[in-house]
Amino acid sequence: MLAPEQIDRLYATFPGFRSLNADNRQTIEDKLTIAVTDRGRTLFRTGDICAGFLLCLSGGFNVMSTSGGNRKLVLQTVLQGASCTVSTLALMGNRPYLATAVAASHTEWASLPEAVFRTLMDTSPDFRRVVLSDYLSLLPSVMSLLDKMAFSRVDQRLAGSLLEQASPSGHVIKTHQQIATDIGTVREIVTHQLSYWSHAGWVKTMRGAVQILNRGALSGYLAEPSLIREQQPVLLTARLI
Repeated sequence: MLAPEQIDRLYATFPGFRSLNADNRQTIEDKLTIAVTDRGRTLFRTGDICAGFLLCLSGGFNVMSTSGGNRKLVLQTVLQGASCTVSTLALMGNRPYLATAVAASHTEWASLPEAVFRTLMDTSPDFRRVVLSDYLSLLPSVMSLLDKMAFSRVDQRLAGSLLEQASPSGHVIKTHQQIATDIGTVREIVTHQLSYWSHAGWVKTMRGAVQILNRGALSGYLAEPSLIREQQPVLLTARLI
């Protein structure tokens, strides 16, 4: 059972639950459990049985799919005030998790047990509306992700990801592996492309971070990479025989 301050924070973070009738709100307050996961720790793994409907109260976690070649792709970044749509899919489809979730920061999250979730979905139109509204809100980002994966080159996705995540000073505080996961490729490709842009003076790479030095070049690269490819230096590699 939630403490009074936890109940207040739940409704402040998920105001849609206020529309439920008193009995349904009481059920959620009685059955919801809250946990804390530190950055880098796993909330669930591919193949795990989904035991509940997951909500993010603070912080955030990345839900990732991993290929046989260990390539990772972020399907959803679940931030404060959002539910985990992969857990919703698992519950509604009565199947195990199809992805793995890893905390991107110190994260407080809540879980509503499977049996309670199913009962509320069956009996409460308001609860059903809240769940499906959040679930369907992910579709535009999924369509955007599919569009990028199908029609954008890896180097274009990398440029777009850096520009989107950069701070006002141009810093992206992520490792090459984390950036690779964001855009659905492997670390070696990200490192190779960044080395080209570093020699061109567009970015500066450092331990655990990348700094954009020329936003205009990366923005132009997004639109027409072929028009400015010749600006990039040719890197020669030597092999000992």
